[in-house]
Amino acid sequence: MGRAIWKGAIAFGLVYIPVKLYSPYKERVVKFHLLCPDCKSQIVYKRWCPKCKKEVEWERIVKGVKIGDTVIPVSKEELEKIKLKSIKTIEITEFIDASQIDPLYIKKRTTT
Repeated sequence: MGRAIWKGAIAFGLVYIPVKLYSPYKERVVKFHLLCPDCKSQIVYKRWCPKCKKEVEWERIVKGVKIGDTVIPVSKEELEKIKLKSIKTIEITEFIDASQIDPLYIKKRTTT
């Protein structure tokens, strides 16, 4: 089973129930790559830029998103502009019986 996409708890007075939420489908993850701030080439082991042929200090490295064969730099300001509705709370509208969930969405753990 994959990692929980949200962890929290349901509290009713003195009753505290820990909760983990898992995605029912394959998660598409955006992976950031470390880039040289001068030529935007991807940083390799030891923060080395193969295009500039020099080591890049952590303070100067920028992040980028790889789309196809192109890596697009993303600034801290651009990431901060993305407003999330909430990252701390989740609203539960109802509970359902497990039999109501299509088995297609249930991933079973196998042991070897």
